[in-house]
Amino acid sequence: MKKVYQHIFFAWILCCISFTLSAQVRFEIKPAVKEIGKEDVIEVAYEVNAIANSNDFIEPVFKQWKVISGPAFSSQSVITNGKASSTTSFVYTLKPLTTGNLSLPVAGIMVNAKQLGCSTVNILVRNVEHVQGKTSSNLQLPGGILQQDFFEEDQADANSILLPGENALEKIKNNIFVDVNASSYHCFVGEPVLITYKLYTRLHSNSKPIQQPAFNGCTVYEMTTDNIFPELEKKNGKDYRTYVIRKVQLIPLRTGDIVLDSATVENEITFYRNQNNVKNIPETHTITLSNKPAVIHVKPLPVYKNDSLQEITAIGNFTIATHVSKTKDTAGENNTLYITIEGQGNFQDISCPPIQWPSHIDHFETSERSDINKLVFPSSGNTTFEIPFVLQQAGKFSIPPISFTYFDIITHQYKTIHSDSIAIDAAPAFKTHFDTSKLSEAVSNKKYVWLIGLIAAIATISLWWMNASKKEKQLAAQKNSTPVEPVKVDIDTSIEVKQQHATFINNTAVLFQQLKATENSREFYHTCKELLRQIERGNIGEDVQQRCIVLLEACDEALYAPSSAANRKEMIDAIEELLMQA
Repeated sequence: MKKVYQHIFFAWILCCISFTLSAQVRFEIKPAVKEIGKEDVIEVAYEVNAIANSNDFIEPVFKQWKVISGPAFSSQSVITNGKASSTTSFVYTLKPLTTGNLSLPVAGIMVNAKQLGCSTVNILVRNVEHVQGKTSSNLQLPGGILQQDFFEEDQADANSILLPGENALEKIKNNIFVDVNASSYHCFVGEPVLITYKLYTRLHSNSKPIQQPAFNGCTVYEMTTDNIFPELEKKNGKDYRTYVIRKVQLIPLRTGDIVLDSATVENEITFYRNQNNVKNIPETHTITLSNKPAVIHVKPLPVYKNDSLQEITAIGNFTIATHVSKTKDTAGENNTLYITIEGQGNFQDISCPPIQWPSHIDHFETSERSDINKLVFPSSGNTTFEIPFVLQQAGKFSIPPISFTYFDIITHQYKTIHSDSIAIDAAPAFKTHFDTSKLSEAVSNKKYVWLIGLIAAIATISLWWMNASKKEKQLAAQKNSTPVEPVKVDIDTSIEVKQQHATFINNTAVLFQQLKATENSREFYHTCKELLRQIERGNIGEDVQQRCIVLLEACDEALYAPSSAANRKEMIDAIEELLMQA
């Protein structure tokens, strides 16, 4: 009885193993769409998730479909962390012969000496000419531009034809790969390193990067361009077309190891094989490739021994030059010292070198500007420091040579360079002195605020004159058209007018004396407004319009053009004369 249980147990284990294997290998029909029009074509893939030979495919029999093309053989392999997965496809392009629910016929394939079958799939063919569907996606070259990798005809023919017994995956392995290269795998902190990821290929391929590397602990200057044209490069004795996937300039910020991650590229490769006496049947293989990670070892800069405590961080190969805006200067005048450091290397760690300023020179805050080309390796250009300064007195001065120390990128030793000294001859300061209070008044209209009141007074006089003239004309017209009033009325009116005029003259005289005595702009303005109200109530004489216009123009000019010759006294005298005519 015990042996029976053992046999049952082993049988169950074998069934599980068989079931697992069959579950792992699947053969399926995968149409591009499930619904089309009667004039549409459809792409159908018979796909198995394993490596298979094109001769192992048992083709379907299409009764409801017209075969436009196929089968096109396609194989895809993906290697992730050392684990490989593969897919083999046989692709047809079909056109329906009728409408309705049409079935895609089953096919067979031999995998590991075992025949696999697939289930049928139905496609709805509608009674319309076309049904809008999805378009196929294009592949992409490293660098970001859609492009196919073209070879010379003889080389393309040699590498793209599969001879009898040749394995496509083996040929791919030996003729296309991704690699990373560093200008140096041992460097110092702050030393620029050039990193280049490339695709090397000797095959027809459409390629696109699907994963870019990341860089930690570094300053990164991107040098990748949109140049899609390949370069010819020899590697391991073979000529390859190379495409730049990523090109960067790294500046390590700390010691230790920098791991250069993988760049991953998806490639669609086409081969041609003779089969059943038919030449050049295409086989398309899709494979994902990545480079092996690389490591850059970063070490600290050697100790710089000098008398000062200055830390040296600049790395490269540089020169130094200095000059000033004026070598013939004047005491008290502004001048500027320029320090230009030019060359190749790491410019981000360059700081203004120390300056031994002579006595009697005041210097101010330093500014910095750079002109650096980061698309070349190492980066090249210049950094200029600008320091404003002023000579306190006349005499001959000399700015001594300025020293700049850096770590030489070629010799890997510290190097100190010096600028030339600069002689400055300063003349005495100008003796002309300016009255700042007068200068302040000259550039301001504050002193002319009183003109606003005068302009208002003159404008009021002008309006009053025009209204008075209009009333006189109306009175004259009434006089000519109506009987003469009794003498008594005329006398009473005359007396009333004279009384009003006398009151006006008295009030106006008092206000005008206050106006002439007022120096404060605000008091002048309010006094002038009261004077205008008195003028409006008064009965002033005739023929002052032209003089009012002249005064208005003079006031406008003085108010808006401070350099005008008009002044307060002349304006007051003029308006006083007008009032005296009343």
